[in-house]
Amino acid sequence: MLRFFNIIIYFLFKSKSFNLNILNLDDYWEKMNFNQDELIKKIFEKKNQINSDTFTLTRCILLALNSYFIDGLQFRELKTALKISDGNLASNLNYLIKLGYINKNEMEFDNKKLRYYTITDNGKEELKKILNWLELIKKLLEEVDYE
Repeated sequence: MLRFFNIIIYFLFKSKSFNLNILNLDDYWEKMNFNQDELIKKIFEKKNQINSDTFTLTRCILLALNSYFIDGLQFRELKTALKISDGNLASNLNYLIKLGYINKNEMEFDNKKLRYYTITDNGKEELKKILNWLELIKKLLEEVDYE
């Protein structure tokens, strides 16, 4: 894992023309036998396609759960699954609604209003971007030789 972060640090500073001799990453970079530099470039390019406001663990899980349960989930179901407070869940849901990634729906059952949440097409697209980006990171980590 340390090497992965060294690579990211190297890429960030190298692109801004900083001197990294003190980190001695130039030697490490030259020793790589595979095309990781191209993969790292793709990771940073794809990063810019993701809405950074969406990329929190809670929000990603909310999108994933709502994508999996196509009929939607109630607030209590989401709260139980995520094991977070009402306030935390409500603020994350409201933010995703504001971004247009989740819809808040109501239906009446036994004279009670039930609220449930479903993912929108925009939410599905954002989730795909996040998953594609994470897949690139996974691929990079699989290529790194851990010693």
